[in-house]
Amino acid sequence: MILISFILIIVLTIIAFIVYLRIILKKIDPKYFLKYMKENDDFAFSLKRNNIIECSINSQKKLVLASTVKIIIAIEFAEQISKEKINPKTNISLDLLDVFYLPKTDGGAHPEWINYLKVNNLIQNNQVNIVEIAKGMINFSSNANTEFLINELGLHNINNQLKKLNLNDHDPLFNFVSSVMIPAYLLSKEPSLTKKSLKKRMIAMSKREYEDLSKEINSALLQSKLKEVKKKVIPMSENLQKNWSDRLPKSTSNEYLRIMSILNDKQIFNNTMQEVLDKLMEQLMEHPNNSEWLKHAGQKGGSTLFVITNATYVTDKENNKTEIVFFANNLSYLEYMKLKINMNNFILNLLKDVNFRNEFTIINKKRIC
Repeated sequence: MILISFILIIVLTIIAFIVYLRIILKKIDPKYFLKYMKENDDFAFSLKRNNIIECSINSQKKLVLASTVKIIIAIEFAEQISKEKINPKTNISLDLLDVFYLPKTDGGAHPEWINYLKVNNLIQNNQVNIVEIAKGMINFSSNANTEFLINELGLHNINNQLKKLNLNDHDPLFNFVSSVMIPAYLLSKEPSLTKKSLKKRMIAMSKREYEDLSKEINSALLQSKLKEVKKKVIPMSENLQKNWSDRLPKSTSNEYLRIMSILNDKQIFNNTMQEVLDKLMEQLMEHPNNSEWLKHAGQKGGSTLFVITNATYVTDKENNKTEIVFFANNLSYLEYMKLKINMNNFILNLLKDVNFRNEFTIINKKRIC
């Protein structure tokens, strides 16, 4: 009887906690960002309004970018089109993209993009236009599209783009999508590895070995050699997911604020480049409500279980230019969910509410914007 009562108490406690979480997570509170910034230090925030930096916190701190790094790939893509290295009318077989698709690793981004293509009749003879692939990388954050474009554009060219943009604090890109497969790949090559020894191996692995393995996996995927290994990528332990997340490319909010300013001003890149980038980055303008008060706007966000990032640029119809960058790393589940739920309202409040922006003037005694 005592055991039954004890189990009942545990069950009721779990139910109460789940209900509490649901209530907390449903509450829209853009000021949660203020609370988070007061209580944490593993983040960066940069806000520029009409060419004046109004807030800059940890702006030189290198943090994991997650999918926000795909902006760099988009810029290289636009440049190669402008230099006629890529024909924007090229069609690509969806089979070539499926080679890099790792089920259940992208939050449903790639299937969502495929569904969008079908609804809008953008697939012809199982092929899709290469510009749509780039849009899928930015608008839907398809990792399969990302890895395909990295191969198509060339890692050397993408990383050379960092130099062109004077991004001296930016980590070079590598085949970071293929790197998701490293644990499963090692287990396929070394069956004697236990979960414990695999974890130690991943933690001890050098940056060079990690990136070389990513490249090796990328090449094997192109040759369709890892079909069985792909099925074993998930489930991956939280420790291994953290290891993968921590090894993603890093940069600073200061550098991405500069990129957002370039995209917002539309004066640095040639006309063809800018036209392509507008198509890729400014999906926000497809919503009628946005076109009522905005001239143009673009953004790219990213996340892992431990990271959330966003880079946004906006010019409204009163010609106010705003660039916003927020990076947060090493998040708890609750922090991640609350930041994610409130991100859009946080950005909207920064854009529309001067009193909300002014609250960032002094976040606490140690951080002054």
